Amino acid sequence: MKRIVVRKGPVQQSLDVELELAAPVSLTQERDGRSRESVKILIHSTVTLMNGVPRVDISTSVDNNASDHRLRV
Repeated sequence: MKRIVVRKGPVQQSLDVELELAAPVSLTQERDGRSRESVKILIHSTVTLMNGVPRVDISTSVDNNASDHRLRV
């Protein structure tokens, strides 16, 4: 985990989380395996709770610098 920030206000509270994942840069040329080199995938999520609102808002962004790499949510 890279960073966690908690913000508390009179109306809402938020949690920011930043993660770094290591993933293979790409598939091999034969496309039958993963490369040995890795690249960082950056993930940033914000979770927000608001007073009087019965839901949780979640916003996530992903900076996927890997080729041939699928991310599932």
